[in-house]
Amino acid sequence: MTTLERMCAAIETEEEPDDELDTLADALLAEWGEPGIADRVMKEAPGEVKWRTLADVLSVLIWSTSDNGHGIARAAESWLRQGEDGRKAHVALHLDVYPFVDREEREQVLTTIGAKFPQLAERCRKILTDSARR
Repeated sequence: MTTLERMCAAIETEEEPDDELDTLADALLAEWGEPGIADRVMKEAPGEVKWRTLADVLSVLIWSTSDNGHGIARAAESWLRQGEDGRKAHVALHLDVYPFVDREEREQVLTTIGAKFPQLAERCRKILTDSARR
Protein backbone atom coordinates (compact mmCIF):
# COMPACT_ATOMS: atom_id res chain seq x y z
CA MET A 1 0.00 0.00 0.00
CA THR A 2 1.40 3.41 -0.96
CA THR A 3 1.71 6.28 1.49
CA LEU A 4 -1.12 8.11 -0.27
CA GLU A 5 -3.35 5.04 -0.05
CA ARG A 6 -2.49 4.71 3.65
CA MET A 7 -3.42 8.37 4.22
CA CYS A 8 -6.71 7.92 2.39
CA ALA A 9 -7.52 4.77 4.33
CA ALA A 10 -6.67 6.44 7.63
CA ILE A 11 -8.98 9.35 6.84
CA GLU A 12 -11.81 7.15 5.58
CA THR A 13 -11.73 4.81 8.57
CA GLU A 14 -10.92 7.57 11.07
CA GLU A 15 -8.88 5.01 12.97
CA GLU A 16 -5.56 6.85 12.87
CA PRO A 17 -4.84 9.56 15.42
CA ASP A 18 -3.92 13.02 14.14
CA ASP A 19 -0.23 12.47 14.86
CA GLU A 20 -0.28 9.41 12.59
CA LEU A 21 -1.79 11.51 9.79
CA ASP A 22 0.94 14.08 10.33
CA THR A 23 3.55 11.31 10.08
CA LEU A 24 1.97 10.03 6.86
CA ALA A 25 1.85 13.57 5.44
CA ASP A 26 5.53 14.06 6.24
CA ALA A 27 6.32 10.71 4.60
CA LEU A 28 4.36 11.63 1.47
CA LEU A 29 6.14 14.98 1.23
CA ALA A 30 9.50 13.24 1.68
CA GLU A 31 8.65 10.78 -1.12
CA TRP A 32 7.20 13.24 -3.62
CA GLY A 33 8.48 16.67 -2.58
CA GLU A 34 6.32 19.74 -2.21
CA PRO A 35 6.26 21.16 -5.77
CA GLY A 36 3.18 19.92 -7.60
CA ILE A 37 1.95 17.81 -4.66
CA ALA A 38 -1.73 18.73 -5.13
CA ASP A 39 -1.77 17.74 -8.79
CA ARG A 40 0.10 14.55 -8.02
CA VAL A 41 -2.32 13.58 -5.24
CA MET A 42 -5.21 14.01 -7.66
CA LYS A 43 -3.43 12.05 -10.39
CA GLU A 44 -2.19 9.20 -8.20
CA ALA A 45 -5.28 8.70 -6.04
CA PRO A 46 -7.24 5.59 -6.95
CA GLY A 47 -10.51 6.42 -8.71
CA GLU A 48 -12.62 4.96 -5.93
CA VAL A 49 -11.27 7.43 -3.36
CA LYS A 50 -13.99 9.94 -2.50
CA TRP A 51 -13.41 13.61 -3.29
CA ARG A 52 -14.02 14.42 0.39
CA THR A 53 -11.15 12.14 1.38
CA LEU A 54 -8.86 13.86 -1.12
CA ALA A 55 -9.85 17.26 0.25
CA ASP A 56 -8.95 16.00 3.72
CA VAL A 57 -5.59 14.66 2.49
CA LEU A 58 -4.75 18.02 0.92
CA SER A 59 -5.96 19.88 4.02
CA VAL A 60 -3.54 17.86 6.16
CA LEU A 61 -0.78 18.56 3.64
CA ILE A 62 -1.57 22.30 3.69
CA TRP A 63 -0.47 22.43 7.31
CA SER A 64 2.55 20.20 6.64
CA THR A 65 4.25 22.10 3.82
CA SER A 66 7.00 24.65 4.30
CA ASP A 67 4.93 27.28 2.45
CA ASN A 68 1.86 26.71 4.67
CA GLY A 69 -0.08 25.28 1.76
CA HIS A 70 0.46 28.15 -0.67
CA GLY A 71 1.32 25.78 -3.53
CA ILE A 72 -1.68 23.55 -2.81
CA ALA A 73 -4.02 26.54 -2.67
CA ARG A 74 -2.68 27.91 -5.98
CA ALA A 75 -3.15 24.49 -7.62
CA ALA A 76 -6.74 24.34 -6.34
CA GLU A 77 -7.39 27.83 -7.72
CA SER A 78 -6.03 26.69 -11.07
CA TRP A 79 -8.46 23.75 -11.09
CA LEU A 80 -11.32 26.16 -10.41
CA ARG A 81 -10.19 28.60 -13.12
CA GLN A 82 -10.04 25.74 -15.63
CA GLY A 83 -13.48 24.56 -14.52
CA GLU A 84 -13.20 21.27 -16.38
CA ASP A 85 -13.05 18.59 -13.68
CA GLY A 86 -15.93 18.24 -11.22
CA ARG A 87 -13.91 16.07 -8.84
CA LYS A 88 -11.12 18.65 -8.65
CA ALA A 89 -13.68 21.42 -8.19
CA HIS A 90 -15.25 19.54 -5.28
CA VAL A 91 -11.85 19.08 -3.66
CA ALA A 92 -10.80 22.69 -4.23
CA LEU A 93 -13.98 24.01 -2.64
CA HIS A 94 -13.61 21.87 0.47
CA LEU A 95 -10.06 22.69 1.55
CA ASP A 96 -9.33 24.47 4.82
CA VAL A 97 -8.64 27.73 2.96
CA TYR A 98 -10.80 30.05 0.88
CA PRO A 99 -9.86 30.13 -2.80
CA PHE A 100 -8.52 33.34 -4.33
CA VAL A 101 -7.12 36.29 -2.44
CA ASP A 102 -8.74 38.68 -4.91
CA ARG A 103 -12.43 39.05 -4.11
CA GLU A 104 -13.46 39.90 -7.69
CA GLU A 105 -11.75 36.83 -9.08
CA ARG A 106 -13.28 34.68 -6.33
CA GLU A 107 -16.77 35.94 -7.20
CA GLN A 108 -16.26 35.51 -10.94
CA VAL A 109 -14.77 32.02 -10.79
CA LEU A 110 -17.11 30.64 -8.12
CA THR A 111 -20.17 32.00 -9.91
CA THR A 112 -19.00 30.22 -13.06
CA ILE A 113 -18.29 26.97 -11.16
CA GLY A 114 -21.71 27.11 -9.47
CA ALA A 115 -23.40 27.45 -12.85
CA LYS A 116 -21.34 24.70 -14.49
CA PHE A 117 -21.63 22.24 -11.59
CA PRO A 118 -25.09 22.75 -10.02
CA GLN A 119 -24.24 20.35 -7.18
CA LEU A 120 -21.57 22.89 -6.12
CA ALA A 121 -23.74 26.00 -6.41
CA GLU A 122 -24.67 26.08 -2.72
CA ARG A 123 -21.05 25.56 -1.64
CA CYS A 124 -19.93 28.40 -3.91
CA ARG A 125 -22.61 30.70 -2.46
CA LYS A 126 -21.57 29.78 1.08
CA ILE A 127 -17.90 30.53 0.41
CA LEU A 128 -18.80 33.86 -1.20
CA THR A 129 -21.07 34.81 1.71
CA ASP A 130 -18.63 33.71 4.40
CA SER A 131 -15.62 35.33 2.77
CA ALA A 132 -17.49 38.61 2.27
CA ARG A 133 -17.83 38.88 6.06
CA ARG A 134 -14.07 38.87 6.52
